[in-house]
Amino acid sequence: MKNKTIITNSSLTTFKVCPRKYQFKYEMGISPVRESEPLYFGKLMHYGLDQWCKSGKNISSALEAVRGEFSETENRDEYVMAKCSALLEGYHNKYKEEPYTMYVSEKQFSAPLMNPDTG
Repeated sequence: MKNKTIITNSSLTTFKVCPRKYQFKYEMGISPVRESEPLYFGKLMHYGLDQWCKSGKNISSALEAVRGEFSETENRDEYVMAKCSALLEGYHNKYKEEPYTMYVSEKQFSAPLMNPDTG
């Protein structure tokens, strides 16, 4: 059985923007030494929201976890940390009283991608 190439939205977008970048990243496994600021910020936000959900909507616990994650990276841009903290606090203030129960957060899943016309 041949190895299948998994196509993700990120890899497809990368190829559309720059086929050479796709080759470096997805075929050769070469990536930048430093993560881009938007990507790093997004990871911090997702981590913070995940911690907020897991801690039962405890913003202090979530912010402490994000600060711990932030201190272990080479990026350490204080502006990114301040922006992430402010947005997490805003999210908390908006949704802390919502009457829902979180069962899972940041769960990875996979599903086949099929064209409805061709199957």
